[in-house]
Amino acid sequence: MSTLQPCIVHVLIGFVTAITLKKYLIRYSRVSTTIQAKAGGLTQQALEQEQAIQSLIENHGLTEYSESFVDAGVSAFKVSSTDRPNLKKLFDLLDSGAIHEDSILVISNLDRVSRELPMVAVHTLLSLLMKCRIYITQTGKLYDATKDPDSQTFALMEAVIVAGRSHEESATKSKRKHNNIMERINDFMTGKRGATGKPLVIPTGKKPIWCNQTSVDHEVTNDPIKVAIIRDIAKRLTQGNNVTEVHEWVAQSHPDFKISEQSIRRLSNQRSLIGELSVTVQGTTHVLENYFEPVLTESEFYQLVNARNRRNAKPLTKSGNVSIFTGYKKSHCRSCGEVLVTVSERHQTVIRCRGSRGLVKCQNPVSIRSSYVVDALSNLNLSRLESVEETAPNKVLVELESKLLSEQVKYDKIKAMFDEDPDPDVKLAMVSKRNLVESLKNEIESLKIQNLRSEISILESFPTDPIELRDYLKQVLESFKLHKIKRGHVLVSLTLVNGFQTNLYVKNGELVKVGLLTGSNKREKLLKHDRVFKKFITTSKFKKWIEL
Repeated sequence: MSTLQPCIVHVLIGFVTAITLKKYLIRYSRVSTTIQAKAGGLTQQALEQEQAIQSLIENHGLTEYSESFVDAGVSAFKVSSTDRPNLKKLFDLLDSGAIHEDSILVISNLDRVSRELPMVAVHTLLSLLMKCRIYITQTGKLYDATKDPDSQTFALMEAVIVAGRSHEESATKSKRKHNNIMERINDFMTGKRGATGKPLVIPTGKKPIWCNQTSVDHEVTNDPIKVAIIRDIAKRLTQGNNVTEVHEWVAQSHPDFKISEQSIRRLSNQRSLIGELSVTVQGTTHVLENYFEPVLTESEFYQLVNARNRRNAKPLTKSGNVSIFTGYKKSHCRSCGEVLVTVSERHQTVIRCRGSRGLVKCQNPVSIRSSYVVDALSNLNLSRLESVEETAPNKVLVELESKLLSEQVKYDKIKAMFDEDPDPDVKLAMVSKRNLVESLKNEIESLKIQNLRSEISILESFPTDPIELRDYLKQVLESFKLHKIKRGHVLVSLTLVNGFQTNLYVKNGELVKVGLLTGSNKREKLLKHDRVFKKFITTSKFKKWIEL
């Protein structure tokens, strides 16, 4: 092949590419808040773009792209360009090579793309400019880095100026907003109230659907009609109706009350139902109790939560096997704290740690056949297990809630550090602390649900039907934890709602030992905490227990 042939091939490829790739006109717009979106911010940007679009299409031989890229309610100050869904989608399109580099991206202003720190913003803008041309409707300027080097230099200078001004403006607004929020939080905490004695509105933009969205006297008030509907929704969910049924009932009975299925589904997560407001300001979470007028009593709220847990507790795996021990927030891996899941492996139903394939890998992932644990449990008569001495539930709750508050503050600080500098070690600490916070929340939730019941029915005989056994264990178990001693050797730790604890040592499918690791009910209670358990299993006492 002559030296000219590769050049000819290269030219031909470029020629074919130029013919096959279309030159598009692409729209991108963004507003920072949903309030701005509703107020017509996106409409205004669209109108500004519309005036220039026809002229650009005719003068540059463009075809309007079939999709407009819109980020509504997404801050360009707080949210990086890679985390804005439609801007990321736009970058992916440009990176795909599916459109011609002479395509034109139309935006109303450079700050629609980024209000981050100037150097970050400039990098984002230049990344776009190297992939297509950019037209700014507010200035009527077209930037073309590939055809006009001076355009790139000028665009860089203007981008630095705009980015610096935009970031400073956003930072000032953010600081002012944070100060206003903190002032209102302090007002609430010190007992300052409005003219009618109700709390003053905290300008977070977060209001439950049953609250009045506007208030002349700037007080937090409920809409009695909406409250009545929400109470009916909660009642129906508690009684076992599924979300779709409840949504259809609302649409038929209250057509003027607009609420989505997703909002109904999330209702049991809204502690605002019992008057609580949670506000995070600069990485610190402030929990204000009795800020809202309660819609439900605490007992009604936890009945709603319990109903959600029952709905979400899926009894079957994808292959149709029953998840006897998992899916109802009571089963965890003792090594990493992640939940246990039931899967099908080699035609066997297996319980394993989700952390074995999670964000942070479990260092000692456990796996055991479900049938092995069922066989081990069948040798126990759970109905005759005596309760250990318990502390008063209220005292336990106070301790747990105090610990949750402390750990939440620590998590918020670590997350703020990670947001500022996404270091892998900080990420590891953040995930670990998040798991601890979620574990504490689940423990508190479980205890509050237990307090609703006057008595737990313990069956006299061990169920043999898988679904009946699952329902039975959901009722009597407080926690179910697994620890891998070594390959084929698993320790199953059980705590019942009546306070009883025991451990099952399963060796290659056979139950070889049952009992307390510490020899004392009182000391055994300390092992409920994984941190204490991990220290205990390094001692000679544990080694003797498994060897005997």
